[in-house]
Amino acid sequence: MDPFILKICGLSGIAPLRVAEACGATHVGLIVEVARSPRCLTRLQARMLARAARVPSVMVTVSTEADEVVELARTVQPTVVQLHGAPPSVTGRLREALPQVTPWMVVAVEAGSAPDRDAAIGEIEAAREAGAEAIVLDSARGGRTGGTGLPMDWETAAELVERAAPTPVILAGGLNPGNVAEAVRQARPAGVDVSSGVESRPNVKSPHSIHAFCAAVRQVTGLSESPK
Repeated sequence: MDPFILKICGLSGIAPLRVAEACGATHVGLIVEVARSPRCLTRLQARMLARAARVPSVMVTVSTEADEVVELARTVQPTVVQLHGAPPSVTGRLREALPQVTPWMVVAVEAGSAPDRDAAIGEIEAAREAGAEAIVLDSARGGRTGGTGLPMDWETAAELVERAAPTPVILAGGLNPGNVAEAVRQARPAGVDVSSGVESRPNVKSPHSIHAFCAAVRQVTGLSESPK
């Protein structure tokens, strides 16, 4: 993995893809066949963007069926598959069927106070045992396990980052240009992941916000502006 992961997620066209790349994104995220998301792509749309990407592409899916995940990945041909809500067995099946694809697993942490640390630690350990090469910590609220746009408690995130070591942890949930530097300072993750935090409205990425977000990350991490 890169020294620090800077993922701009929920991209739905070539123009925002190029903006993300130009601003220094190390990874670009494509949300595939997730009907509840305004950033949803068909598998063929995602394949087109994955092929066009000049940095590693991340296919985000909420499918819990191993065969469906494998079929999606075969079609989209991403560098990474980010599994959201899938049982650990899906990671094993993906690694077996498509060893060239890197699996990441999402672990949801309740936004706000009193998150269930023990449950999150258990999910992290299960993901590691299943072969996940990174953990994405996302925030949950009201039954939604991720994609809430709400920040989690960063002290809790820091504890989970430490407990997950040496598996890298990527911090997501409620990040934006104004808070990402502090989130990185407090949680010390291996990367950050943003979608709604760099939008002017749902599914409309703001070039100004992407630039500001990436600049804030570079300032606190020393990440280069144009990763190769």
